[in-house]
Amino acid sequence: MNADGIATTPLSGQPDIFGGVNDEFNALAQASVEDIYTCFTGLVAKSRKQPIEKIRTIAEGRVWAGGTARQIGLIDQFGGLPDALAAAAKLAKVEGDFHAKYFEDEPSEFSKMLASWSGAEEETAQGPRGWFGIAAMNRQLAERRLLQDLSMMTAAGSIQAACLDCRAYLPAAPRPGRGEAKGWLATLAMLLK
Repeated sequence: MNADGIATTPLSGQPDIFGGVNDEFNALAQASVEDIYTCFTGLVAKSRKQPIEKIRTIAEGRVWAGGTARQIGLIDQFGGLPDALAAAAKLAKVEGDFHAKYFEDEPSEFSKMLASWSGAEEETAQGPRGWFGIAAMNRQLAERRLLQDLSMMTAAGSIQAACLDCRAYLPAAPRPGRGEAKGWLATLAMLLK
């Protein structure tokens, strides 16, 4: 299976469902990762009061066990959430009783709508964050649209009428007598029966 198209920019249609990503998208993704890595290692060097060169030699995407991390100066002591809260309260000079308070943004209406279509109403839906999230969401929406079109073509008779603008925002109706499939792979398997 393949697809063809005309793009207005090198990033149009990226990532491509069938063809993967192009060199421009790869370069942009790599630059983003390197920027985040540089920012992170800089913050670690500053907060641990160590030269950036030392942090770069021990970082490199590795995971350190607690004992080793303490030996090389990445952590000060061992502890859990209560210990971290006590240390934060001490640094902030909070006296008396203190506790953790969690703040989460209410999901947007668009995120709630996407969650209801994907069957993930039970989970808290978060909107895409950053251009990686948006690219992944666009890919998922394109896959969903493909499955909706396949489902509509196989479920309906030979004559159909559909609003091309509205159809993408409606959940796909299950085929009569076949039950409802969960997920795109199950839907595709149901369509191919």
